[in-house]
Amino acid sequence: DSAVSTNAFLSRLNGVSVTPTFAHKFDDKWSAAVGAEINYVGLTMEKNLILDAPTHTKGESYALGWNAAANYAFDEKNEIGVVYRSRIKHSMEADFNAYNFMGTGKTVSGDAYGEVTLPESWHIGYSHKFNDRTRVELNAVRTGWDTYKNLDIMISDTGKIDGLVSNPKN
Repeated sequence: DSAVSTNAFLSRLNGVSVTPTFAHKFDDKWSAAVGAEINYVGLTMEKNLILDAPTHTKGESYALGWNAAANYAFDEKNEIGVVYRSRIKHSMEADFNAYNFMGTGKTVSGDAYGEVTLPESWHIGYSHKFNDRTRVELNAVRTGWDTYKNLDIMISDTGKIDGLVSNPKN
C-alpha cells in the first residue's frame, strides 16, 4: 500500500536519428548547413499498479525534425561553430498489458496512445588545432527541457482500466 509501489521499475527509450544534410562553403571562413532529421523512438515502460499488478507498455514512433549549422574559421588553427536542432513531436501507438489484474492472475490487454515533444537544442563549439595530430575542442549544449513536462498515455480498449495515465517529469 506504499505510495512508491506504483513506481516504474523499467523505462527504456531507444532512439535513432538519420539526418541527410546539405552543406555549403561560402569562402575560406564561412560555411553553413541545413538538414532534415528522421527520428525513430522505441519506448518500453514497466510499472506496478495497485495490488502488485505489473504493467507493460511498448510502442514505437517515427517523426521529422530539422537542423541548421554555421561555422566560422578565424584562421587555419581556430574555428567556431553553432548548431540548432528543432523540436520533434512524436505520436505513438503502443500495446498495453496489465498482469495479475486486481490480484486475479488474469492479464488485461489494450491499446495505449501518447504524444511527447522532444526538446530543441543549441550546440556551440570551438576548436584549436595545435598541429596535424593534435586538436582541442570545447563544446557546450543547451537543451530546452522545459518543453517536456510529462508523458501522458491514454489507455483504451481494455474494458477494465481505460483512461489517462500521466507520468510527470519531476
